[in-house]
Amino acid sequence: MRDLISLLVISLLCIFVAQKAIAQVPTKPEFAPEPPPLASFGLYAFKEGGKYGIKNGDDEILVSPRYDTLVKKVRGFKYVGFKMEGKFGLLHKAKEIIPPTYEDMKPFSEGMIPVKKDGKWGYINAQNEVLIPFDFEEVNSFNSIFISRSNEYYYTSAKKDGKWGLIDKKGVFLLQPAYDEFKFVYKHKVLARKENHWGTLNPLTTEILVPVEYDTIRTTNKQWIVHKDGLQGLFQGNGEQLTPIQYQDIQKQSHDALIFKLDDKYGVCQPNTLQNLACEYENIQKDIWYYRVSKNGKIGWLKASGEIHIPLIYDEVLQFKAKQGISLRKGNKWGKINDAGTIIHPFTSDKPIY
Repeated sequence: MRDLISLLVISLLCIFVAQKAIAQVPTKPEFAPEPPPLASFGLYAFKEGGKYGIKNGDDEILVSPRYDTLVKKVRGFKYVGFKMEGKFGLLHKAKEIIPPTYEDMKPFSEGMIPVKKDGKWGYINAQNEVLIPFDFEEVNSFNSIFISRSNEYYYTSAKKDGKWGLIDKKGVFLLQPAYDEFKFVYKHKVLARKENHWGTLNPLTTEILVPVEYDTIRTTNKQWIVHKDGLQGLFQGNGEQLTPIQYQDIQKQSHDALIFKLDDKYGVCQPNTLQNLACEYENIQKDIWYYRVSKNGKIGWLKASGEIHIPLIYDEVLQFKAKQGISLRKGNKWGKINDAGTIIHPFTSDKPIY
């Protein structure tokens, strides 16, 4: 009996200690929805009463909530902008190093901070020194193109007299302001609009790659899909035209594959296998690595290159599972093949093979 009472006391004591330990675990800080930009320093933004403050990893408040917003850095620059009482300044870790004096601030990179003063935009550094004078109606964050270890090309877009151009880190126009809109796709790919027409250019040389004559342009990261008068075509990233502007639709797929639609028929290929493109299929859908197509009531599969992978000889597909095989009907009989097209169950069954 004495042993039973001792065991009960020990159990109650363990429960009490565990509950106390749980109660002492610090609560997770409330992170700002945009962004926790100080995380690289082990500091975190939190929001309270509609304002942002800063905590460390131990949940200690370093800066009480007083900022209206925080401006996200882009890369290569370990500072964070803030807005307080309608003006913008700069934080380094949890310390204000530039007081709130600017009308606006944008995400910054490459040591260049875009800020607005007296209605005009320019660039400053973390020491609040003016790097590019306040001469522009609008600007954006700087981009860089790696040329060599000792040579990197920096540029961004800037608006002056109602038009956009490209400038370098000294504020000199590389491309004179003549465009109505720019969209930076990735490094050396820029979409440019004049009035209602789009083209592309190389910011390194300012050379026009795709003529500025298309209604819209989409990117596949390596190619351009252009739209004109309701039809679509394909350009290489360097501006080489790969197809006529004749397709009803072009859709990017994985493994660089593209699905084309022409005269309500479909085909698939990759940019380097356009010779295999045949828009002759009534339906197309992706099954894992391959593309199921149908023609004249028969079903088969194509590779991403557009080559036939499994011939169009089947009448019905029940399921496509790479490891378990493909359940198919051929004529009146059911069987199974694997994803290489090899028969793994003969077509002798009157019912589907699961």
